[in-house]
Amino acid sequence: MQFKLRSPKAGRLPYRTALSFSDQWGIPLPGKRLLPLAPDPLFFVSATSALPIFGNFVGTLDATGAGTSWLDIPRDLRLLGLRFHAAFVAFNPSSPGGVHSFSNAESLQIQ
Repeated sequence: MQFKLRSPKAGRLPYRTALSFSDQWGIPLPGKRLLPLAPDPLFFVSATSALPIFGNFVGTLDATGAGTSWLDIPRDLRLLGLRFHAAFVAFNPSSPGGVHSFSNAESLQIQ
């Protein structure tokens, strides 16, 4: 599963993609902003792990503010119907708390 990242004003900035099972709570960011993901186990694994199933979850956006992350989903019928949410954050040391911008959460379901 591929995630197309777009943040035109964040060209050439580093980013991190993360997943969560819910987008209801939100994670507080500097500047009274909320990342629309839940601080659940999937979030912490996807945001801190270098497991190969989380492809390009850490990287640098190109000059136009585009990038791509992907999730290698194992072929397992037990995963069918599983719903999760994906979002990414672009970083800049001169932004409040180092967080330049972030995306809306994209809701996805394994089919």
